[in-house]
This record gives sequence, C-alpha cells and structure tokens, in this order.
Amino acid sequence: MVLVSPQVVCKYIQDPVLFLVDHVGLVKFDLRFMVLLRSVRPLKLYVYNVFWLRFANREFSLDHFDDYEKHFTVMNYTEGATLTQIHYDEFIPMFEQQYPQHPWRNIQVSTHHLALSMALCSSGAHRVRTPVHALLLLRT
Repeated sequence: MVLVSPQVVCKYIQDPVLFLVDHVGLVKFDLRFMVLLRSVRPLKLYVYNVFWLRFANREFSLDHFDDYEKHFTVMNYTEGATLTQIHYDEFIPMFEQQYPQHPWRNIQVSTHHLALSMALCSSGAHRVRTPVHALLLLRT
C-alpha cells in the first residue's frame, strides 16, 4: 500500500463516556477548551472555563465503523449535517444528572491538570527545575 498523505493510527476507545441526547440516544461527545500559554519560563497557563461541545448525530455502538455520524463528533465539515448544540452552562447540570457520581467540578479540575501537564511536557519544563506558577483560570 502506498501512503499519499499523513496517517494517524490509535486505539479506538471502546467504552467512551456517552451523553443522552433527546430523540437520538446515547452519543459520543467531546469538549473544546480554549487554553492560553502566556509564558513557558515561568510557566503561565490560562484555561477559559467556557467550553464548546460537539456531539455525534447517531447513537453509539461498536458496529458500522464507516458510519461517520455515529463514530465522530465533527459534523460542521459535512454539508447538510445536523449540528446538535448545547450551551456549556446547560450541559453541566444535564451531565451531573446523567452521571451523579462524577461532579462537574472534579472533571473541570482534571481537565485543567491535563492542560497543565501537556504544557509542562511540550515546553520541556518537566525536565528543568523551573518555577511553575499556579494554573490560572479565566472566568466569564
């Protein structure tokens, strides 16, 4: 086989966290956060608490892997595709109702730590003893 463009290979997540969308069922979704890396040394990172959501258009199941609207959440590149939109401040209580054992505050803290870890690794700061400022959060 001849490859003509960059390829990505990764393990498919077989048991993703799903979100119940009316008239569709349990679907895959993703969260998009805005992150500002202001400085590497010292590390200064800002995470905007407002986030954007994307949803698959069809109920998730481990079959029909060629069904784009079941396995992907990026619908804004397909002409005529439905875009399910839920505002972040409406999503949080809905998520907490669907997953009461996972308070949103804990997920938010984990997400911010992930952003900080990625910044540390990509900046090389994890290899150098450099002061790390606290993860700063921007509020709406």
